[in-house]
Amino acid sequence: MPSLCDLPNELLTEFARYYPALYCPLQADAMPLGTQANDYTGVDTLRALAQTCVHLRAVFQPLLWRDASLYFEPRKPGRYGGTGRRRERKAERKLAALRRAVDVHGYIRSLTVTLHECTVDNWHPVVELARVLQCLPRLVTLVITGIRASAGSAKNLCASLMKTAFDGKTFPSVKDLTTDTNDTDIVLALESFPRLTALNMGDMAIQIRVGDLRLIAEYCPHIERLHNIWLPYSNEIDMLPELARALSGGFPKLRYLSLTGGITKECLQGLALCRFRHLEQLTLRYTERVPFTCDAGTTVRSIVPDALVEDLVAECGRILTASGAKNRRMVCIEFKQQSWMPRRDRIVETTETFHF
Repeated sequence: MPSLCDLPNELLTEFARYYPALYCPLQADAMPLGTQANDYTGVDTLRALAQTCVHLRAVFQPLLWRDASLYFEPRKPGRYGGTGRRRERKAERKLAALRRAVDVHGYIRSLTVTLHECTVDNWHPVVELARVLQCLPRLVTLVITGIRASAGSAKNLCASLMKTAFDGKTFPSVKDLTTDTNDTDIVLALESFPRLTALNMGDMAIQIRVGDLRLIAEYCPHIERLHNIWLPYSNEIDMLPELARALSGGFPKLRYLSLTGGITKECLQGLALCRFRHLEQLTLRYTERVPFTCDAGTTVRSIVPDALVEDLVAECGRILTASGAKNRRMVCIEFKQQSWMPRRDRIVETTETFHF
């Protein structure tokens, strides 16, 4: 009687394509607007298939471990809907278990880790992360969350620990890195990722310093994608020329650039004075405060003046026209509501695309 094992491996591997990709909130923010964070509901199914027999294990175990996720909330939900108690050393225990699972190291291509529980007295998760990264020879994508400084804190402890733990170590296989901060200590830790081609900084990152941008260009000369670079606001417009020169001169291979912060016509005019030799796509993450009185379903784009959008597109066109890219050039404008605004679910965020 025919069974599942009689199917060719090419058909068996197609099963995993029907499950949605796993994105944590930080990783979803780095994706095109509209990408939702979700849980990989197919993990249980793939695990069951991998444990069926030796033949199916050889087919499904690489798919099961291709995307390793150690992402979880810093607090366990309470039994009656309360906040609950803190998870103690969960990241450390999971990272240590992954380091000991030698048979799956060669399968992992993507790793998502949360470091919310790092404190002055608990620095072990960062050390375990450095050990795990040395054990994954084929890791390409790395997502690290929970390293943003807490409100009112003068120093980012987790970023400082990461800089110390990564010192002297190199992870050449990692090409795509996503973090939720761009503190100087994180920038210094990038020296351990010399082959990096994509750097994504979370939506809550702060305005990056020009000196830090130059360090990124020095440590990671192969970068082709920069996500969430903050433009200065009107009160700091004097630093724009240095920022523009650091972007155009420090990243000669840059093909994709995403900008946020003070997106104005004047800022884009300052960027247009420098030539980006291979830039193909320019994305503007334009945020606007939506009035509380707006009805449900109101789009952010509807309250942005058309004249402003036309000016932004025109200046982006000047930047892309000066580029020597061979492929078709594109401008994307994401109209987003400010992240701290309440009742964000009532407002619709949209994207407009323009080709040159």
